[in-house]
Amino acid sequence: MKEVIDFLHLLHANNNRPWFQANRDLYDAANNRFNAFVDNLIAGIATFDPSVAHLTAKDCTYRIYRDVRFSPNKMPYKTHFAAYICAWGKKSPYAGYYFHVEPPGFGYLNGHQLVTGLYAPASPVLKSV
Repeated sequence: MKEVIDFLHLLHANNNRPWFQANRDLYDAANNRFNAFVDNLIAGIATFDPSVAHLTAKDCTYRIYRDVRFSPNKMPYKTHFAAYICAWGKKSPYAGYYFHVEPPGFGYLNGHQLVTGLYAPASPVLKSV
């Protein structure tokens, strides 16, 4: 995971399209490493939660690009990698496992996280909880 953290440090210092395009190979290497880790994480979680056994990293990981249309922060790229692992993948309305990699001291989470829970559930789901 060192290459992932190293890439995120560089991206944080150079969060612009020209730099990203010139260093696309670094992103691809970091993204492939993160996806391999997520595949292993899914396999590990599947040992005690078989509902995630059919998932792949693609089902669970988020894109690096930010939607800046209505944001005052115009940085085009996220400075973290993240995955949400639950029975129906990252767009599921159900509780799951969230894994977030970010260089310590950066971002709103201030580093790496592995948490479980439910984010912004719809009213019927919230009522059931």
